[in-house]
Amino acid sequence: MKTDLKTPLEVDRDLLAAYDRVAGILGILTARYVESYLKALLSDLGSDPIQHIANELFYESYWSRELAEAAAERLEAYAIGEKLEDNPAASIITTEVTEYRPNDWRVKVYNLIKGRWRLIASDLWGEDEEDDAADSWKEDSK
Repeated sequence: MKTDLKTPLEVDRDLLAAYDRVAGILGILTARYVESYLKALLSDLGSDPIQHIANELFYESYWSRELAEAAAERLEAYAIGEKLEDNPAASIITTEVTEYRPNDWRVKVYNLIKGRWRLIASDLWGEDEEDDAADSWKEDSK
């Protein structure tokens, strides 16, 4: 017998209102509608979790360098753990904390591909992969 385990989740009512409206039109429960979006994200997390997290880090703003550095360290530890578990999707990464705007610290994630560090989510950062040459200091420090 399969049990259906559910975890309560608190969501801001204003944010949920649009989903509730669409779910009502579809004739389904709002929870079911929101779960469908979470399931879609799950496939990204399974196939390339580092890419997914790097994209999320672009959108996450930290009000201090220390908080951004802590997030960067957690991601690096996660990537090392995945590599040690022989996960074929695991990447070798390094991170860089940068002040995006005043009091808006973000984490850039680079992965090692064919001997070069490449910025993950370079399109979100507005940087072309060719601009990665400007980050040649990363290769020099290895």
